[in-house]
Amino acid sequence: MIHLTADTHILVAIAHADFRQGIDGLAAICRHKLIQNPRSGTVFVLSIAIKPWCVHYHMTALVFG
Repeated sequence: MIHLTADTHILVAIAHADFRQGIDGLAAICRHKLIQNPRSGTVFVLSIAIKPWCVHYHMTALVFG
């Protein structure tokens, strides 16, 4: 579960992401296109063609919601 607080940053990507890239590819999108560290605690909302997904690192794992 993703716990949001007043200090949580949320970034929304407006372009569609290719989820076939896997975890490393999605982290690369966060790192290079959104210019953020994927392990910073920021919640990244990435979109596939149909619906948005929340992506968040929790400790050492990538959480999809």
